[in-house]
Amino acid sequence: MLVPEEAHRLRALGLEEGADVRLAYRGVFMTRDPLAVEVGRMTVALRRVHARAMHVEPHLVPA
Repeated sequence: MLVPEEAHRLRALGLEEGADVRLAYRGVFMTRDPLAVEVGRMTVALRRVHARAMHVEPHLVPA
């Protein structure tokens, strides 16, 4: 669960319900931080703790 300030900051970056998000990078150290996700044309770095607070569903792109 995120505190309201963290949730507000993520929404301001475009990470809100219905947003198309793609994992772009995963850290290589033990914590695997940071994660980089693409939201539209923007890349956003996230801590894993923030990513765990999100719910994502796979979206299949037709071939």
